[in-house]
Amino acid sequence: MMMGGSRPDQMSWNPYGKNYIGDRLGNLVYEGLVKWNHASDEDDDYWPQILEDFEFPETTGQGETVTLNIYPEYTWTDGSDYTSEDLVGQLELERYDGWGYWNFLEEAQAVDDYTVELTMSSNVDPQIFKNDFFEFMGYHKAQFKYDVYGEYLEGIQESTTDEEKQIAREELSDYQITGAEANNLGIGLGPFSVYEDAATSRLVVSKYEDYTSPLIDASDIPYDRTEGLPVDSPQEKIRAMQNRTIDAISNAEMTEEQYESLPEQYDSVPTPTSDGGVFVFNCRRPPLDNQKVRWALSNVFRANHDLLIQNLSYMSEMKPKTDVSTGLGRGYETHERWLDDVIDDFMWFDGGEERAAELLREEGFTQEDGEWYLPNGDPFELEFKAATFHSDRTQTAAQVLSEFGIPTTPIVEEDTVWFSQTIENYEYDLTNWWGGQGNGIVYQGLNGLLRNEADLSAYLEGVPSPAEWEEEMNEGFVIELPSIGDPNGSREEFDIDETLQGLATAQSDDERREAIQQLAWAWNWMDAYWGPWLVYQPSMFYNTDPWDWPSTDDDVMNVVDVSYWPTRTGEPSSQ
Repeated sequence: MMMGGSRPDQMSWNPYGKNYIGDRLGNLVYEGLVKWNHASDEDDDYWPQILEDFEFPETTGQGETVTLNIYPEYTWTDGSDYTSEDLVGQLELERYDGWGYWNFLEEAQAVDDYTVELTMSSNVDPQIFKNDFFEFMGYHKAQFKYDVYGEYLEGIQESTTDEEKQIAREELSDYQITGAEANNLGIGLGPFSVYEDAATSRLVVSKYEDYTSPLIDASDIPYDRTEGLPVDSPQEKIRAMQNRTIDAISNAEMTEEQYESLPEQYDSVPTPTSDGGVFVFNCRRPPLDNQKVRWALSNVFRANHDLLIQNLSYMSEMKPKTDVSTGLGRGYETHERWLDDVIDDFMWFDGGEERAAELLREEGFTQEDGEWYLPNGDPFELEFKAATFHSDRTQTAAQVLSEFGIPTTPIVEEDTVWFSQTIENYEYDLTNWWGGQGNGIVYQGLNGLLRNEADLSAYLEGVPSPAEWEEEMNEGFVIELPSIGDPNGSREEFDIDETLQGLATAQSDDERREAIQQLAWAWNWMDAYWGPWLVYQPSMFYNTDPWDWPSTDDDVMNVVDVSYWPTRTGEPSSQ
């Protein structure tokens, strides 16, 4: 299976630290709280794991409690029991780390060794809380062993200033655990959680023979070890399959030609989720702080939408496009459900390059010999920065802007540089990001880019607002917004925080619809992000020689990653 990273023999087993072995292998080393069944139409259809069940109140309001019941047979790889102390410790660390579900919780406490009680701090739509807590599209893993990490948590809790807390958290981040040390500490919990060997090109974990879950035990798994390979980029994934060196791989993007080059022994199944791609305008940087300039650029992108889609290195079924920028994921399915009666009144940015030129001239820009100039006479030039996995869309976007007369330099950086420097320090005019949501819960996507990740665009710098932008702000997002369908009309104050909170606590689809329409219109009108302009749905691939896998319509294959979940049901079997 793939694990990412570059040197498996130098990676740490501390899931809260630097240079971690990664979630792909970690999904076998540790165990999820539960696993949601993506194939089911039922809201509460899940497979039990660490939690054999949980109990929600009829209404999730302030002071109400959620009861979590731990399956009592789980043990760490040193033989010690997994208990409420471990789970509560993890939840408390996640409180400090800012996990979203703590927006709705007051406290988590152990009732006994195998029961944890969560006390709600506010009203919330139960599905939003469950998604935040259980990670419908992910895998919220139990990975905090109190007798290993508890002293670091206590250091954070005993700190009296933010600086002291940060120092205490950094001590945990700096704590490196080798594979051999992981065995001695007994920090594994999942079916393949015993370190066996590591080299520059692989990390081998062996089966934990005392593994027992509500679904199976170790004897039901027909293989004894798993190898993690440092395979991460699209090219590495394709090459690994072409060389027949990997049995399961997720999020594999490729062209039709590359797909045809794979050995016949590889079958595929689409993931049940999707990612939306957005272009981010950095509103800190003039002239992108000018809303009409962004409208102009979005008209250029929209005029070249088919080219942007065409040049993506994905098979056609992986990249359906979305024509109108709303911040909502899953394309027409979501628009039809929530925006059907207002979507025609949104800004479609479909005036072409002629409308783009008109908008720029209205703002004092001039054009000479095909090149655009700022109102002060300087050339209008941009930089579009991206990581390697977004190189194709970045090259195309820079090309279409340059051909329109705005010379745009595409700068493709190493992934680590892009994440840790460019994004961290906002060193871009334009960049790419993920937008929308793949789980059908609209709140998650909108809350992400309008509040939690608002710093990507600093959109308050680019629209009329009584609020002043501050870096790292997480509240106070208020803008002046016109009525839906009247982008140049009179404006009224619109509190994004308050509307998001209303969406989080809504108890009916009618209440949700009103909030979603206002938030989607704000996204569309502000145009700090163009998109999602595509819905990317990747595929997972798995090796059928020498393995027998469940059929593609089996619920256990309807997951985000086939490299870890079928294992929890004793699959695949050897031929």
